[in-house]
Amino acid sequence: MIREPRWLADRTHYVIWANHTALNRKINNRMLDLVSSAQSNEPNLAADAAPVTRKNTMENLRFSHLLRIFTLSLVLASSLSHAEIRQVCADTVIASLKATLELGEETSIRASACKQWPDDESKMLVAIAYEPAKYPESTNFELPLQIVMVSADTLMILSHYKGSISEDAVTHVEQYSLEFDTARYFLGKNIRAFGLKIHANVEPRFSEGGADDYLSLYVFEGKEIRPVLSGLSMRNWRYEGGIPGGVADNYTTRTTNFTLSIAQTTSHGFADLLISAKTTGRRKILKHTLQYDGKSYPFDLTDLWIELDKVK
Repeated sequence: MIREPRWLADRTHYVIWANHTALNRKINNRMLDLVSSAQSNEPNLAADAAPVTRKNTMENLRFSHLLRIFTLSLVLASSLSHAEIRQVCADTVIASLKATLELGEETSIRASACKQWPDDESKMLVAIAYEPAKYPESTNFELPLQIVMVSADTLMILSHYKGSISEDAVTHVEQYSLEFDTARYFLGKNIRAFGLKIHANVEPRFSEGGADDYLSLYVFEGKEIRPVLSGLSMRNWRYEGGIPGGVADNYTTRTTNFTLSIAQTTSHGFADLLISAKTTGRRKILKHTLQYDGKSYPFDLTDLWIELDKVK
């Protein structure tokens, strides 16, 4: 009997593990067939085929071994990719935290994300966006959001943040809208921030463009989790030469992607943040620095967008 490993925290990981197990079993069966065929020294029924020899068998075994290594590499890469994109929490985690956070049985979980803390395997980050029992029928609403650091074994809450996500006609939170970013955001000595990215754009039919992948950074302060950067859109686009659904539907999409890194300079004790902006079809990458003001990293990207418009 094959025992499931402890890290199977969600259905996505289970499917990946199960597929790899099934494929590995097929490879093992093929290897056994080859060995059995070599031992019995049965002639090959095909007239133009070479007889099975020990040399052929060893070559086939070697090939099967390499195939297994290659397959495992693909599975691990796929697992990491899915883990980054699909971080939805297991049902048992949601059920436990609904009770601990006193969300109520009638609360509907809209989105969730779970990710192990890179510095300590015994800890896990959890984010939950949910609809309360009495959800207003409006296109503009503050969807409650709770972020916690918990013990991975007991799910005891170690640190906590309670906030909200603004929803409107073009922003809607769905099952896979939340994604943790645990890159090495070291803002100071022993101060490691983490990010939560929100994929929540609903592209309207008539629009000049839009934005998505809103990144916020948080730091730990004892039992509290404090936001230091709020809602920086990492993916932005605009339509040129028309708009989708317009009279003249001949348009092109111009996309600008942001990446965030840590600068060598500091402000008020925290490292500055460096935005790198790259627009599709343009070679030049523009930089913009965000400085900590003692409480957060405020940003006004007007000048950056003006410079981006000048890039050819």
